[in-house]
Formats: sequence, structure tokens, C-alpha cells
Amino acid sequence: MINQSFVYEQIESLKNFEIDYDTYFIKGRGVFGYLKNVIPLISKINSYKPDIVHAHYGLSGLLVSLQNKVPVIITFHGSDTNDDKINYLSKIGAKLASVCIFVNHKQKFNMNYRGKVGIIPCGVNMEVFFPINKMHARRLLDLDKEKLYILFPSRFDNRIKNYSLAKKVTDMLEQDVVLVELDGYSRS
Repeated sequence: MINQSFVYEQIESLKNFEIDYDTYFIKGRGVFGYLKNVIPLISKINSYKPDIVHAHYGLSGLLVSLQNKVPVIITFHGSDTNDDKINYLSKIGAKLASVCIFVNHKQKFNMNYRGKVGIIPCGVNMEVFFPINKMHARRLLDLDKEKLYILFPSRFDNRIKNYSLAKKVTDMLEQDVVLVELDGYSRS
């Protein structure tokens, strides 16, 4: 199961083109979990012989950059540039990569990155998502017109997204606030 919807969306979008691709998903967590993937990943790269490898997140990028036969593009999504421990490892991956992609300028600044770079924000399909009148939207969704709704951009149990902090902040607000968990929704 792919638990990062944007990665899944990119994989799905490749199916619309005549592109030969394969995927490798890191099995395990933390630095030691990632290190267990070095040999299987490099073996897969050697057998598949891709023209290029695109890795999501700094630790994955570092891991795939340990081989030097195939150019590597790393896309950084935020958690890999904001945490000091992970940022350090992400910087090593960035130095080894051919090109780095950041979803915003702040990430590039946090990484103090000076190599080949692209800033490509995560997009929104404007044919599907478009502005409508707020009260009309609330009626369509059967939402209370007086409450403040704050969308939490992940599952509440996703530690990286820090639900407990979001909950503490919303509890401090004087207005009646509903924190809405966004899980299982397509972004396209």
C-alpha cells in the first residue's frame, strides 16, 4: 500500500504515457530501516537499468544516491528539510543527486542548497477544485454555518503531521472549531 497519495498520483499519471518505469518502496522506518534497503535497491537498479531514478524525500534520495551509475532526482516534501537530524542526511543526498526538486522556496533555503534545483509546488486540479460561495458549499456539505472548520491535511495518527499540536492550537481558539481529518480523499 502506498501511503503517500501524491506519490501514488504520480505513478498513476505515468500510466497515461508510453513510459517504461518501475517502482521500489522502502521497507522499514528510521535510518536503520532504510539501511536494510541499500542492497535490494541497488540490485533492483542494476537489474532494471533505468535512465534516471526519481526519489521522494531526502532519506530515500540519499539511499538511492549511494549508487553512482544512474542520475538521481530527489523531490523534497518538507518533513525531510525541517527536521535538523533528517535535514543533515537530506543534505548529503542532495549533494550526491543530479537535481533536487523542492515544493517551495523555504525548503531550498532550509537546506542551504546551491546545486541544480527546481521549485515545483504540489498542484491542484482546477477543473475539479474551484472556488464557490462559502455558504453554498456549507449547505452542500451539510456543515454548520457558524462553526469554523480547519482541514487537517492527513490522518490524525500520522505522527509526522503532528495532530496533537494542531489539536492544542484549535483548543486555544475562542470560536467553536472542528478539526477535519483529510484521509482517503483524491487530490485530483
